[in-house]
Formats: sequence, structure tokens, C-alpha cells
Amino acid sequence: MKREKVCARISLKMTDISKMYLGFINSGIGILSEKNVFGLQVANHQFMQALLDYSDLAGYHYFVTDNLIKTYQKFLKKSFGKHPKYSKIKIIPFSELKSFVQKNNYIAFHHGDPFAGTDYYLRQELGCKKYPVTCFVHTVSGGFVPERLLATLLGNTKKYDVFFCATKALSQALENIFQRIKEVTKTPDNFQGKLINIPFGVDIKRFKPRPKNKIREILKMPKKGIIIGHIGRLTAWNKMDLVPLLEIFKVLLDKLQRKDVYLYIIGKEQHQGYLKLLRSKAKALKIQNKIKFVTNHKNNQIPEYYSALDIFVSPSDHVQETFGITPIEAMASGVPVVVSDWDGYKETVKEGKTGFRIPTYWHACVEGVKDSLYTEGIQNVYMQLGQAVAIDVSKYVEAL
Repeated sequence: MKREKVCARISLKMTDISKMYLGFINSGIGILSEKNVFGLQVANHQFMQALLDYSDLAGYHYFVTDNLIKTYQKFLKKSFGKHPKYSKIKIIPFSELKSFVQKNNYIAFHHGDPFAGTDYYLRQELGCKKYPVTCFVHTVSGGFVPERLLATLLGNTKKYDVFFCATKALSQALENIFQRIKEVTKTPDNFQGKLINIPFGVDIKRFKPRPKNKIREILKMPKKGIIIGHIGRLTAWNKMDLVPLLEIFKVLLDKLQRKDVYLYIIGKEQHQGYLKLLRSKAKALKIQNKIKFVTNHKNNQIPEYYSALDIFVSPSDHVQETFGITPIEAMASGVPVVVSDWDGYKETVKEGKTGFRIPTYWHACVEGVKDSLYTEGIQNVYMQLGQAVAIDVSKYVEAL
């Protein structure tokens, strides 16, 4: 074994993490609220919860600009104020960053998204201590992504910097984007960090099997019959289009000829008018009496809704869905899943064991997209890409 590896292991064993801190610079959380439930915010929120529950670190330092101090104070207290380790969380003015780095040992500075160019720059400017910069990579599909990742390629990254990617597909996409940026901008390959695959997990104390009949009674859902459900933000623009799900459900009802089969769509409307469009489509298909839209629920009710379902469905068709936490939450709740064979779902849903993945096709062009149901936002590249994706309806019905 090489000497440096031995030294690294000895150093790691001698490190007392109870005397080390984790730092955040205007990052680390997304402001999670009843109206703002995005995968990125949920993942970062659960990350902080897990740190408080299981980590022995001395504390967590949020360095924020003056205009964000009150926002962070309010959010962190509301989210974690009752936790016995809440006192370990400190919100510190950004102007004090240098003095804190000089007098404390930081195990890392963590960024809640992959755009940590500022973190690399500040580490270089401070020049007082070495520490890793770590990032969660949630999505790399936005038009702003190449511009922000350029700062990473130009930044002074180190071999101990890490990008945590939830799936292999996401790692590959990120590598492709880095390569494309270098080709277009003629940027030298200065990136020294690592891309490590670690899938997101869920809190099995929250998401677990519960007595179905009791939960249905509490939620005022049909006690008998088959309930198929989807949980997630309601938008075709940057999540998934649920119109195909309505069509799948229509075919299923015609095939089964049963009166006790229901579809529950649970989520907050993100784009005004989309819920109206879905209701109109359900009425046109004459299945409106079999579909329930639940949009006024509380976030803490989500685990119960999973437990009330017989089958969870997620026909994702969007490039933003790099992982997809909802099928994981459903499986942890003891509910089988039927999802599109798409992006992160390919790695999280084991075909025939934890659920079924339905053949999904991404067309090479977007011809005909302008003739779709949508007149607003169809010029959006997200919308065009999503509408160019097709799910095998017959296979979906067969799996259900």
C-alpha cells in the first residue's frame, strides 16, 4: 500500500469530528413551505434533518448575506427548532466568514446545488485552511446550467472536492455538459473534483406501511376498492404531463369494467390553469367521477396518502427528473410502483420486484408539439422536450 494512502487513513482515524463543523455559504437549504415543495428543497431539508439525527459534528454554520439572515432564522427555527441538537445550528453574517474559517476546523463546506463556483473562489481567497467543497447535484437541465458550471471549470477545484450525484445517469449527463462547455469555450480541463454516486434516501420512520383501512377512513377516502395514486407538483412545464395518465386510466376502466377503481392525483398546482386543464380532460374522457384531485393537503399528510394507495404511478416525461424521490417514498410505504422507464427511475425501480417500468420513448424531434393541448409556454424548451416523450399506454395498462 502506498505511503500516502496509509497516512490518509491514519489521519482520518485521528480526526475527531466532534470538534469539526460543516459550513454553508448562502446555500445548504431551500426554503421549504406548503406552497414550495420541490425535490431540491426536500432533499436539502432532509439532509439537514439527518445531520442533526445521526451526525456527531460540533455544529453547522450558515454564512449568509445580511438580506437573508432573517429568512434563514425563521426557516431553520420553524423546521428544526424542536430538535434537541438545534443549538448546533448557527447563522453567521457572511462578513465573518474569514475569522470563523481561521479559528475553526471545517470538515467541508457544502452547497445544496452544483453551482459552487463562489465556494471555490472564496476558499482560494481565504487561503488559510484546506477544506473540501461538496455539492448535491439535483438537476442539470436548465438553460442556465452551462453558464454556472463554467465557474466550476474555471475555479480552483481540488482532488478532495466532490459532486454527489443521485444516479449514474446524472453523473454521465454532468460529464457530458462539462465536456461540451470545454469544447465550446475552449476552457482548459482544470476540474479536479470527483463525481460520486449516492442515491437519495427517505426517512423510514415517516414513510412506512400503515393500516390502510384506518388511513383511508382518516383521509375520507373509499374504504373498499382499488385506489391508484400519483403524488407530486402539478405542472407539465417542469415536472411531468399527467394527461397521458388520464388516458391510461380511461383505458384501464374500460378494460376492467369495475365501479370500485379510483385515481387520486395529489399535489399543489404550480402553473395556474393546469389543474383546470386536467379536470377538463377528465370530463372529456367521462371519468371525472372516478378521479379525485387533492390540492389542499398539508406536507405532513403525504406519508399517510402513500399508505392509503394500492398502486403508485409516476409517468415522468421530463428531463428534470434525474432521480425521483416519490417512487422511493411509495416503496418505503409498502406500495408497489408503476413508472415510466425514464432517467433515475431506471436505477431505483427494480423491474418485477419493487414495481414495473413502462417503455418510454424520446423522439428525435418535436414536430407536432405546437398542435398539442398546450398553448401557453409551448415555446419553453422544457415543454417541447417533455411533449416529445411518449409512454406505451397499452403496456402501462397491462402493468396496472
